[in-house]
Order: sequence, then structure tokens, then C-alpha cells
Amino acid sequence: MNDIAVGFAVVPALSTFVWAFLILGLFPVVLTAGAAWLLSRKISPTLIAIVSVVGGVMFAASLTVLLRNDISLTGQSLSVQAGFYRRSVDKVDIVWTDARLIDAAAVPELTPRVRTNGIDLPGYQAGWFILKNGTRAFLLVTGKTRLYLPTAKGDALVLSVEPQSPLFQALEREYGIRMD
Repeated sequence: MNDIAVGFAVVPALSTFVWAFLILGLFPVVLTAGAAWLLSRKISPTLIAIVSVVGGVMFAASLTVLLRNDISLTGQSLSVQAGFYRRSVDKVDIVWTDARLIDAAAVPELTPRVRTNGIDLPGYQAGWFILKNGTRAFLLVTGKTRLYLPTAKGDALVLSVEPQSPLFQALEREYGIRMD
């Protein structure tokens, strides 16, 4: 495994894109149209067109961020790209004996409580969070099955990885990660 790199793309749930569209694409148009109607009892098509274009551009930009997710395992490190955020950890700094695959519903203390610097949309959490157990963690979460990787520095990585993914299978072979 030392000379082989394993990469794994993480795609957010459909609900994430729906919420991003509602928040960035549709909400500004509805808000602007409602405000224009309340103030002047008429809606300016030019204003709505401008707001629609700006909302569309913002939604397109959010798509590029939401689709920029990757987990890479090389001989020396585990690297995570999560939207705007990036984290790389040397494999020797991960406490492999405490690493495990969890179901978020079954282990609520390892779910995010507070977002400190990240993106938090339904079906997508990326960046830095504080878990319910008080641990500071870097997340790339798109589902309920998560890989919990504590580090020797006292923080953790929480990643959406399915048991059948090549990444999890490589980690399971090399480090014997258990499933809760």
C-alpha cells in the first residue's frame, strides 16, 4: 500500500443541491419581487432579471464548491478536499486503534454540534466543527455512514465513506479498522 494512491470522490446528496438552489437561486428572486411589490405595487422585469442572473451565478459557483470533494490516501498521508477546505494528515499521526466506521444515528456523540469554520447544508457538512463529545473535527460528511479517525493531536477527521468503497477497504486491510 505504500506506493499506491487511492482516491475517492465524495458527492453530496441531491437534497444539498436543492437547498443550495432554494437559498442562492430562488430565494433572492422571490425576496426581491416581494419587496418591489410591497414598495411600489409593481414588479420591474429588469430588476427581477438582474437578480435572477446574479442568483444563477451564485448557484453555479456553489455547485463548483459542492462538487470539489475528494479523499486521497497515499503512502504517507491522508488528504481531504472538502469544498473550500483542505486537510492533510500524516498517517503516523492518526490513532488507528481508535479509528472506526460509525452510523451517525447509533453514535450521536460523534456528530457535529457547532460549526466553527465550514459549510453546513442539509446532506453536506464540510470544514471544521465541534462534535457533541467536545472534540474538534474536520468533516466531509454527506451521509450517515462515517469514518471516524482521531489524531494524536487531539482532533479528528470524520469522513463519509461506505464500507464497500476502495478507500475503506484499503484502510481496513492496512489498519484493521472496525465497524460499530
